[in-house]
Amino acid sequence: MYSNQNEYEQNMNQDLYHQEKEEEIKAEIDVNIRLGFIRKVYGILTFQLLFTSIFCLCCMSSESLKKFLISNVPLFDILLILEIIISFTIICCKGISRKVPLNYILLFIFTFAESYIVGFICAFTNPKVVFMAATMTFIIVIFLTIYAITTKTDISMQGSLMFIISAGLLCLVIFNFFFRFKLLHVIICCGCVVIFGFYIVYDTQLIIGNKSEMIQVDDYILASYMIYTDIIGLFLQLLSLFNSSN
Repeated sequence: MYSNQNEYEQNMNQDLYHQEKEEEIKAEIDVNIRLGFIRKVYGILTFQLLFTSIFCLCCMSSESLKKFLISNVPLFDILLILEIIISFTIICCKGISRKVPLNYILLFIFTFAESYIVGFICAFTNPKVVFMAATMTFIIVIFLTIYAITTKTDISMQGSLMFIISAGLLCLVIFNFFFRFKLLHVIICCGCVVIFGFYIVYDTQLIIGNKSEMIQVDDYILASYMIYTDIIGLFLQLLSLFNSSN
């Protein structure tokens, strides 16, 4: 009787041991998959930012390219519309954003359109202001990324709040588009800098996946798109703020 009980306990202990081992292996696999996802996202993001930076430098340094930008203003509007269409496609159509190589092609077209728009703006802005905005953007992004990774605060649950604030800022932008108040423009730029900063922290936590909400590993194109637009948006708002005070 005692021997049967001991055998039963040994079998139970072995089952528990094997179950714990399986859970450890599964957790390790999940961590490796997540790390691969993070490397892919930030690898794509690095390419996007380098492409945009080089394109902007070319627009600022080449007089022939500036003349091309001025003489082809309708192209700016076409690329802006194309950018909006691709944005809705990447965000709303997960089947398309996960389909290789179509997702990479769409993201590259979006990156080119965004680079053209940013390059157009930078080409006719004081280079010192552009450099100052770029430097500030780099510093802010680095510190916010470190904060997003190390903080215990769960920003990933605040998506609804940030959407409401963004909607309020959008209403102010539309209002100021018609009435052109310089003070309101500065306030809007400051508000947009803050909200883009929050979005960088929010999207970084979704990508890292160390909080309650996370982006699925199949949505690496969406993740790259999100963090890229956050950084570009922050840069453009800082550029507008510094340019208005210049």
